[in-house]
Amino acid sequence: SAMKSMLALTLLCVSLPLHAQVSVAADTPGKTSSGVAYTQPKDWTATSKGPATIFAAPEANLNIAVVDAGEATNAQAAAAKAWSVYKPDAARKVRLVTAGAPGEGWDERVSIAYETSPNEKAVVSALALRKGTAWTVMIADGAEATFGKRLAAAAIIQQSLRPAGYERESFAGKTPHRLTPERIQALRDFVAESARTLEVPGVGIALIDQGKVIADGPREQVI
Repeated sequence: SAMKSMLALTLLCVSLPLHAQVSVAADTPGKTSSGVAYTQPKDWTATSKGPATIFAAPEANLNIAVVDAGEATNAQAAAAKAWSVYKPDAARKVRLVTAGAPGEGWDERVSIAYETSPNEKAVVSALALRKGTAWTVMIADGAEATFGKRLAAAAIIQQSLRPAGYERESFAGKTPHRLTPERIQALRDFVAESARTLEVPGVGIALIDQGKVIADGPREQVI
């Protein structure tokens, strides 16, 4: 109804309270309010603002916000919702939208770059991640020089993002298949076909089964 729409718009415009900043002495795992897993980098502070978790670099001029955006029609709509929580007065124009491959538990991954002026010397981008119908958006916003300096920490945040309930596959404790002649030939065929596809003239290969080298050679010739 019109009344419900007006109420929703009003709630979006209400300033959300900031929770206390928390700094950590080592990379520390955590979760957003919806259960999305992240890692907070060493020496960065974390602040909660509604559905947003905002990480601030030690220089205090670079933020990386992870926002539970919820349902949205597409990645750009999800990013717009995330900006309305993190920085409602921002009015950045989208410069480039790049779709990435699904992975790490996410059904869809989309990178969004925004226009900035040369004088700003700023980095402004978003990464929209979808699991089912729910979106999580990571926003990078701040000084270009600091972003370059703190690139490793930014990567820790981005690469640690996992949807709620996701567990990475592990082969720990599992018994591997023995390398029978049939499996060895299948591996050789795979390597040869991949090398032909990538136009690689030759590939080194060694196969190890239960600690022993059972097949090797200086080059796996590709014909």
